[in-house]
Amino acid sequence: MTKWIYKALSVCVVVAGAFIGVWFYLDNMEAVTIHWFGHTIENIPLALWLLVFFAAGAVLGLSVSAFQAMRHQMHLKVLHNQVKAAKQKTVTKI
Repeated sequence: MTKWIYKALSVCVVVAGAFIGVWFYLDNMEAVTIHWFGHTIENIPLALWLLVFFAAGAVLGLSVSAFQAMRHQMHLKVLHNQVKAAKQKTVTKI
């Protein structure tokens, strides 16, 4: 039951995010010129730039977070194995 609710809420969040992104894009259609490392990029809507960099930041943040989560998971596994070994050692002594 809880997985169904989680999936439904996830779909709602994705749909709401897409709706807000399209709305933001349509309200900010002014074309801007960007000077990017010596190159001039012209006539791209401001909203597109903002959405692209927001998405890039989200992906970067999630990847760093996933890396940290994997490190913590490996550390937890090492600690779990140490506890298991310590329990086996105490059982064999008794």
